[in-house]
Amino acid sequence: MQTIGVLAETTIKLGSAGSEVSDLQTTLKALGYYSGDITGHAGEKTVAAIKAFQSKYGLTADGIAGRDTLEKIQTVYSGSSASPASWVGADTVKEVQTMLKAIGLYTGDITGSIGAKTDAAIRTFQKKYGLTVDGIPGTQTISKLTSVYLQSGTSTSSGVNLSVETVRSAQTMLKALGYYYGDITGNIGTKTETAIRSFQSKYGLTVDGIPGTQTMAKLSELYSGTSTLSSSSLQLGSTGSAVSALQENLSALGYYDGDVTGHYGTLTKAAVLAFQKAKGLTADGIAGTRTLSAIDYAMGISGGSSSGTADSSGSSFGLGDTSATILWMQELLKELGYYAAECTGHFGNKTQAAVKLFQADHGLTADGVVGSKTMAALEEASRGNGSGTPDFASSVLDLHWFNEKSYYLSHGISTGSTITITDVATGKSFNARIQSTGNHADVEPKTSADTKTMCAIWGVSDANSISYTRKAILVTATVNGTTYTYAASMYGEVHGSQTITDNDYDGQFCVHFRHSTTSDTQIEYADNQEPIDVAVNYATQKLGMTHITASSQIK
Repeated sequence: MQTIGVLAETTIKLGSAGSEVSDLQTTLKALGYYSGDITGHAGEKTVAAIKAFQSKYGLTADGIAGRDTLEKIQTVYSGSSASPASWVGADTVKEVQTMLKAIGLYTGDITGSIGAKTDAAIRTFQKKYGLTVDGIPGTQTISKLTSVYLQSGTSTSSGVNLSVETVRSAQTMLKALGYYYGDITGNIGTKTETAIRSFQSKYGLTVDGIPGTQTMAKLSELYSGTSTLSSSSLQLGSTGSAVSALQENLSALGYYDGDVTGHYGTLTKAAVLAFQKAKGLTADGIAGTRTLSAIDYAMGISGGSSSGTADSSGSSFGLGDTSATILWMQELLKELGYYAAECTGHFGNKTQAAVKLFQADHGLTADGVVGSKTMAALEEASRGNGSGTPDFASSVLDLHWFNEKSYYLSHGISTGSTITITDVATGKSFNARIQSTGNHADVEPKTSADTKTMCAIWGVSDANSISYTRKAILVTATVNGTTYTYAASMYGEVHGSQTITDNDYDGQFCVHFRHSTTSDTQIEYADNQEPIDVAVNYATQKLGMTHITASSQIK
């Protein structure tokens, strides 16, 4: 049975955080009063659940869980048959099973549901590490499990021991480059090994499914922007071999007639614009993931090898293939309403079904294989699907952080960029520099004056007093004279590393966009998402901005 903290010493209210809050959320969820995620942070949903319970049992409905409320919740829960374990999300359970399996405590399948084997493994782990033995993967159990899993430090592939961090890094880069479509686990399973082998085959490396020194070096090279398949965007002012390759390809396709300089100047931008307009892409002159993938496809160097029959001569793609071009194709199908799943770059059953529907609707052989005729039809249909370029000055963007990352990057939400953050509750704004853009954005205030504004937003005197309480914000960035505004949330608690040492802020803080996740658990917490809704409502209702939720609205 769940026990809610030490009742005499506990008061939970808006902004409270910790294991006691997790326990309360779990119990209220089991009793049917709380429908959010188990976050360990008391947000609006938690307060609403407390109020609903208090109203039901004749307590003062103030949303504050003090001694009387907690005792009543405990009494009601003790007499119920609710099972907290049954309320844990499938994704969380899968992650727990994966980690338990990696450290040798679980031998079953990764199912996403808590059965007898999973329950026994969790209880064994909890007993071993002095946790409450209840079979429930709550906040404390997951935190300890993650720590033990990472400290175990190895993932075995073909008899080779690899560090968990190496595997996580390989999975992250493979996913960004369109070869991997699973979770970032740090453990080499079938999906990861298949992705590595596909990547190694593409680039002439030893095909062994192991992210060794040469494979990791090539991945890092491509991921960092020295290849046309890089996830980084090329734009006015960019330099390097990636720009040279872009110029060579555009020249071969008849869009660029200047010298190959390795410098992204006005001629290169004009060539990119011309290509984008011809292919029905967003005509912004920025060579992001979609544009680069389309260029690769046009050049016939995408590397896709179909197991099916092409509908015409040239490269074709079918079930089982993985490439950046397939990622672009999935995005086109999604914009046209044929594909509703995540855009991964992997040609799976859902992609095949979407292709068949599209082919049937457009008089093509419905074989689920994408050859030149099908791709040409997709491009043509996409050109006719746009509704015009939005006025970004009066639009608030609210895109999926992972599925549409290329738009964030091309709009200035990228490593090293300066952004302006506005707290919608107070209207106060400050500047920040982005350190990284992994599962979310890690940022730091640019100057001591910016740190002072942050303190004013939280109503404290120094940065170390800033609490975990999350704020609804608008993030703006300017690229080539165009200002883009994104809805987001932030919490200002100081943590992690720093790159700016004279800003009176010894670390970084987190900015979350729609569907971004935490660094370690890759879980979408409700308190990341709810403030984003608040920011969107502020932008649309108070500022009269247009809400853009998908790349299909950006043409």
